Amino acid sequence: GHSMSIPSEALRIPLPRTVPQCDKCSSFPRPDCVLFTEELPHGDWVRARESFERLSTGDVVLAIGTSAVVQPAASLPMMAKRAGAKVVEVNPEETAMMAAGVTDILLQGPAGRMVPELVSRVLEERRLLG
Repeated sequence: GHSMSIPSEALRIPLPRTVPQCDKCSSFPRPDCVLFTEELPHGDWVRARESFERLSTGDVVLAIGTSAVVQPAASLPMMAKRAGAKVVEVNPEETAMMAAGVTDILLQGPAGRMVPELVSRVLEERRLLG
């Protein structure tokens, strides 16, 4: 392993003594997302797949911060490509999507910097086109 320094300010942040629990069922809170090793809820996956199947030429799919290896979600950009959509990948490094020819445009860098820049440029282009 390696060591890292923790800023002294971080050591002064008061932490709760217990993890908050739901007043109704006593379960612990969790983020509204699918965590690593969890399966995507079936209905959500069906809706995502159906949406990607309806894509066509002129549509654009943004693949942001993905490893492009965790299935079934990793197959969505390929579905988009087959339907004729353009695939824009935002990642610090090239992924298997780029190597496989799925990615049409790679915006290489951290999403926190690249996505706001992309949005800014799109809005500026729209403003110029009226």
